[in-house]
Amino acid sequence: MSLEESGINGLSNAELGKSLGIYSGHIGHEGHISRTLLSLLKSENVVYQEENTKRWFLKKYY
Repeated sequence: MSLEESGINGLSNAELGKSLGIYSGHIGHEGHISRTLLSLLKSENVVYQEENTKRWFLKKYY
């Protein structure tokens, strides 16, 4: 499922990475996207992270 398809449910970092085809990573952190990339998307107002759940959303859904 893509971030856009997740709608109001959002995606975790690992779910987001795996939806983009990222399956490698540190043990226990497979699929995670780098914080740098997520910070860039956040600074461009493309994504938002809900602090309580740590799930990511497209800005238009939050």
